[in-house]
Amino acid sequence: RALNPNILEVLLPATVAGGAGCLTNIALKAVGILLRAAAPGEDVFTWTVLVVIPAVFQLNYLNRGLRLYPQTVFIPIYTAILVVLSTVVGAVFYQEHTDMMAQPRWQHFFTLGV
Repeated sequence: RALNPNILEVLLPATVAGGAGCLTNIALKAVGILLRAAAPGEDVFTWTVLVVIPAVFQLNYLNRGLRLYPQTVFIPIYTAILVVLSTVVGAVFYQEHTDMMAQPRWQHFFTLGV
């Protein structure tokens, strides 16, 4: 394990793990919304299965990145990618961006936060 690995090599497992984590977060939010709305069991089961699939990929690539690179290098990159992807993709998937972009004040906060 190199103490100072090439950043492009670190980005591959971090991006895959972060992207899978983003999909896991979106599916978990969908399960919560369905449970709150008392949706039929088939819908909840379908979204629960959709939680498990990306979660397996997330753990696989997270462990792979930790095995290949020092945790002080990998974890901050993975966490930053996970937060940015979860914020942007979640806002687009749940159409929360339309409310934010309707008000100029929220546009600035969103842009500064991302």
